[in-house]
Amino acid sequence: AVVLRLRGRTDVGSTFLLVLERYRSEIESAGGALMLAGVGPELMRQLERTGILPALGEDRVCAAQPTLTASLGVALQAAEKWLRESADEPA
Repeated sequence: AVVLRLRGRTDVGSTFLLVLERYRSEIESAGGALMLAGVGPELMRQLERTGILPALGEDRVCAAQPTLTASLGVALQAAEKWLRESADEPA
């Protein structure tokens, strides 16, 4: 599982979104998961508009929190849960 922290990013360019989608695809092809942490409302809307949010899965995108590292903690817990569940799946 890879957690990418995006706190403070309100708008990202189309190049970043293409790279993010390619990175997500490569991680998932290798059996991993990409999680985003610290996603603010503006960036969340951009991810929705571009179709990246459904590709990632809403459960892998953690909204920004008032406390600096809170969303990172939520993302790490989600990543740990994903790791436990993927370890339980038959190969």
